[in-house]
Amino acid sequence: MIPKSSLYRNNVVFLVGEVLTYSRREAELDGKMVPVLDLILLTDKTTVSGRHKVMVYGKQAVETGYLLISVKDGFLELMVLGWLFSGQEEVVVIAERVTAVVDRKTRSLAFSALKNANRGSESATA
Repeated sequence: MIPKSSLYRNNVVFLVGEVLTYSRREAELDGKMVPVLDLILLTDKTTVSGRHKVMVYGKQAVETGYLLISVKDGFLELMVLGWLFSGQEEVVVIAERVTAVVDRKTRSLAFSALKNANRGSESATA
């Protein structure tokens, strides 16, 4: 389940870093299953707590996933605006806005693949 919140005044987090690892899954939000992308974002040396768990959900998760598979060298830098969720077992940044720092060619590849995937899912439901 995705924790619900708007950006809390004292809980706002802004991160800029490189995606180290990611995984995809689905989670419940408002009674519906939505796509989720779980990331580990490296913002600094790990010795100074530069590794951050980030949860991206919904349309942003899908778009960011396509960007991740479109980068040639595996390096994707993200800017994440979100809020800090501190649960009993984990601390994670819930992304409200994600911006990828990519060149035009990578962006074009990612969104062409996304459009093609959307066309395929539309024809499958028709």
